[in-house]
Amino acid sequence: MSTVICRKWRIWAGSLAFLASVASGCTTHRSDCTLAVNPPSSALLGPVETNQANLPSTSETLQGPLTIERALEVALQRHPDLASASALITVAQGNVVQAGLYPNPMVGFIGDQIGSRGGAGGQQGPFVSQEIVTAGKLQASQSAAMEAMTATQWQAISKRFDLEAKVRAAFYEVLTAQREVSENETIVKIATENYDASQKIEKAGRGSQPDVLRARVELESNQNKLIAAKKRLEASWPLLANIMGMPGVAFVSLEGNLEANKPDFQLATLQETILSKNSELMQLQASIAEAEKLITRSRLENIPNVDVKVHPLYDYTESIGQISFEVGMRMPIWNKNQGNIQAAEAELVRRSNELHAAKLKLSDRVIMAHQRFITAREQAVKFEKDLLPQAKEALRLTKAAFESGDAKYDYTSLLDAQRTLAQARLSYVQTLGELWKSVAEIEGLLQRP
Repeated sequence: MSTVICRKWRIWAGSLAFLASVASGCTTHRSDCTLAVNPPSSALLGPVETNQANLPSTSETLQGPLTIERALEVALQRHPDLASASALITVAQGNVVQAGLYPNPMVGFIGDQIGSRGGAGGQQGPFVSQEIVTAGKLQASQSAAMEAMTATQWQAISKRFDLEAKVRAAFYEVLTAQREVSENETIVKIATENYDASQKIEKAGRGSQPDVLRARVELESNQNKLIAAKKRLEASWPLLANIMGMPGVAFVSLEGNLEANKPDFQLATLQETILSKNSELMQLQASIAEAEKLITRSRLENIPNVDVKVHPLYDYTESIGQISFEVGMRMPIWNKNQGNIQAAEAELVRRSNELHAAKLKLSDRVIMAHQRFITAREQAVKFEKDLLPQAKEALRLTKAAFESGDAKYDYTSLLDAQRTLAQARLSYVQTLGELWKSVAEIEGLLQRP
């Protein structure tokens, strides 16, 4: 009896070893699945906090004054969009690994003719079956997954630069509002001094009650403008705080110079640079490469895989060991994967046209952003070289004439000159704000780290 058992296990063990060697020989390419992949977005995404415990709360504070560099740093560390983009890259890397993994073997046990006369044990034994993947299908699937991962990496880069552009735009919105408050405070101070002066002049007998009333109306009007400017500043801060990933954080003053050296962008250079390296276009190009490889993968599906089954058994009736082998494959007679091939080819056409459309839209964005930049810069230069100096000189001459008693320059003329200068200064600040917001948009399109 012991001889029979030993013989039976030798047959089973030998058969299992044979099939294991076949399977291992077919899976030698799996080392490709664990190749180290360095995402192009790893350096560009910057440090991203993904721990839920690090999410911001309303009790957090910022140290002021806040610079544009610090605002960008906080946003890159705290905004959940970048943590989400980083997680998507990890998902894509997992898909690359999974796409190249070999099918698992199937193991089981078969008992046949059990209870028959002359041999109650019948025929019994384990079996192992393995699907042999042919024609490099796993490599093709993994190659397509690699392109999909590359597209995901470029998508993450787009999110990073979009976030930076939003931070810059929101920062300059707050900085402009802060400057408007400062300008209005200066105007209110001047209007207060003028009101006090008008009262003194009226008491000295050189002025009139209407002059005092006009000065008072001017003062109250400027006070209302100051209140509106403060409201705008209060309303603009929460947007910047949200974009930095710190909703509810208390307001801090901003440090920045709207009159700083203004950049100079040439439209032709901008278009050439942006259209050659923009991450949105790179993402679509990777998506096209994925579609091309998915077509290849769909066509390989016509080549059938091979199923190998080994069944070592022991025949208790004859008291002998046996081994059965089965090899089979599906014949591509009716289903040649033609529907999936057609869909894959159409998807390539769709993605190619999507890339062309994206280039046109991106070019439109560059042209419009550059036009806003040019308009704002020309207006700012006009204010600096002509309008502000002329308004200041007009006020100086009017004030001198009024104080000398020139009958052609009454108190109304002085108020008009002051109002003109005040309005010019406010318009200049607003123009600078529009200028720097257009710069922020262009920098976002240039995607410079």
